[in-house]
Amino acid sequence: KGNLNIILEGKEVDLSLLTYGTVLNSETLKKAEPASKQRIKKIITVENKANFVSMPYEEGTLLLFTHGFFSPLERDFLKRLERVLGENVTYFHTGDLDYGGIRIFQYIRREIFPKLRPFQMSVEQYRKYEYNAIEIETSTLEKLKKIKEPLLQDLIDLICEKKKVIEQESFLMEHFV
Repeated sequence: KGNLNIILEGKEVDLSLLTYGTVLNSETLKKAEPASKQRIKKIITVENKANFVSMPYEEGTLLLFTHGFFSPLERDFLKRLERVLGENVTYFHTGDLDYGGIRIFQYIRREIFPKLRPFQMSVEQYRKYEYNAIEIETSTLEKLKKIKEPLLQDLIDLICEKKKVIEQESFLMEHFV
């Protein structure tokens, strides 16, 4: 959802016209190339679909629904996009405040967008939605304790201390309370 131009079968396609978002299937990803001129200033990867859908179209921003981990085709396309965009773009990820959300953040930063920063994945966000926290399984807690992630370490430490996690969808619940 947002500003993305692709070249498909020799024609430039402006996906920003689809203000509610669109899906690029595997065949499209195989054949599409990011156009050389983009209006993207910010990319936000979003782990959960409800949160992605609720985020409004914003000029200059590209929102990407991760559905967990990106597929190899998606990863390769996004790496090509990152090369086209150059240095003047900021990258963020928002996801669950749990083991999976942290692992997805690490994967995207390691494999696709090295300049990735957390968005709504902080101690402050955890405390704001702590009333929605659920207990973490002991085996998952043990795995989380082994993760070292400088950009999320305070959050990791708090989750380990509280032994509770927060699903990203709970960020939307305040609209209904």
